[in-house]
Amino acid sequence: MKENVKLEALDIIREIEEKTNIYDIEIAGIKIWFFIRVYFYLEVVNLLRKEFHKKNPSKKNIFTPLLSSISLLKRGVVFLIRAVSGAVRFLKRKNSNIVFLIDPSDYRDKGKSLIERHIFFNSFYNYFKNDSSFIELLTPQSFSLRNLLISEDIIFIDFAFVVGFIRSLRYLFLPKKIGNWNEFLNDIREININGIQPEWIEKEILKLIKRNYKKVLLEINVADVVLKKIKPKLIIETRSYNGEVLAFNYIAKKSNIKVIEFQHGIITESHIGYTYFVPKKSVFLPLPDKVFLFGDIFVDFILKRGNAFKKENLIVSGFPKINKYRSIGESERENIKSEVRSKFGIGNEDFVVTFTTQPSFRNEFIFFLKSILPFIPQSVKFFVKLHPREISSRLTYETIAEKGKIFVITDEDADLYQVLFASDAHSTISSTVFLEAMALGIPNIIIGLPGAESVSEIDIQNCILFAKSPDDFVENLKLVMREDIRNNLVSCGKEKAAQFYATSKNPEKNILSILERTY
Repeated sequence: MKENVKLEALDIIREIEEKTNIYDIEIAGIKIWFFIRVYFYLEVVNLLRKEFHKKNPSKKNIFTPLLSSISLLKRGVVFLIRAVSGAVRFLKRKNSNIVFLIDPSDYRDKGKSLIERHIFFNSFYNYFKNDSSFIELLTPQSFSLRNLLISEDIIFIDFAFVVGFIRSLRYLFLPKKIGNWNEFLNDIREININGIQPEWIEKEILKLIKRNYKKVLLEINVADVVLKKIKPKLIIETRSYNGEVLAFNYIAKKSNIKVIEFQHGIITESHIGYTYFVPKKSVFLPLPDKVFLFGDIFVDFILKRGNAFKKENLIVSGFPKINKYRSIGESERENIKSEVRSKFGIGNEDFVVTFTTQPSFRNEFIFFLKSILPFIPQSVKFFVKLHPREISSRLTYETIAEKGKIFVITDEDADLYQVLFASDAHSTISSTVFLEAMALGIPNIIIGLPGAESVSEIDIQNCILFAKSPDDFVENLKLVMREDIRNNLVSCGKEKAAQFYATSKNPEKNILSILERTY
């Protein structure tokens, strides 16, 4: 087995996509593989990890069923309120040339309205607001009454799910024949894929089709409802490879609507969302027409293995937010540092490490943090900066918070980049923030748990410290507290960061000019 199981899983995907008719499998006229390939990839990754990685079982709570019922009821009520509000705003909406698809986890900035808080789109809000519709996608984070109360500019997609469900009733509950399935079975049984039995592949893909096809049909109906009403010429999004966004892209391609994606996170050689092994025959590809990327290295990663994207459609645009914070002078950085630290009662003489979390690795991270706490000096403080999708899990993290030692922070408490300025080091499993920390001169300690494989794919090993165990982390913390080592890591990190974040003086202007030419 390879050390990087994600790359091994990608090799398995390559074998399937190049040597079978997987792209032709359809149900209710929908080419279903696009909508389940990410899930299948994750199943393969889990299979490859199984022999050496087992998750810690979560503890049972006798109140869990009651709490789950209350949470479900609350979400249902908020969903209905948002659906009514979204319908009213939607019916009032005139045609727009541009549709922005908003993922609620990207509300990380400060601002009076939600769109002004969007970390990727706020730079263009004033320029496009009179000719655009802003659609907030349905995610667990979007069950938020707060968003409803402060977002006069945004249409909530909740209502479209109600309409889409009604439109879908005539076939959602009818058994569906899977087209071209027998041909796939014949293909898959003739090839040997890295020791994985064809029967396992058949079973997992069939399971994913049956589990997801009704959801996919519903999402496609939702996208159809929205796009037929607004009639845009261009869709702008921040991810393109699963969920409602893929359904929007599916309808957009069939309707000749252009699609542009803004990079939202780390892209490496093993990223399934940008690596397609398309056969030479004609295949319908519901992919973006152009992808705006932070830096040149991400172009190289996308082109290294897959063949679905052309180089001329991968645009290096930089990241306006990083450029803004890069330009901040030392005096202002110190002021931000003092302001954030004083908010939490931390002195400038303390050593602060910020951990950035990810929903996929919550249990592993909490277990790891508990393991290192007894060995951390009192002068070291921890910020635990929650991923936007983990706000509802704040109480889970606060169970390990120690007064005056560990501080759990959300975007409501402090901006991510301000928190980094207040930190002496940053640590994560594989959050993209480690690249942003490098660009801003903050040294990194990467926690080497399963999930950190993506970091090892990037040639930055001399610019980070890597902790494979709690003991490693404690030793690396001692190293990064030494000024000479910290300075070397900062210098190396800033130099490498030029590959990840283009240093254009005016990235907004460059992006705007391309957007104008596109629609």
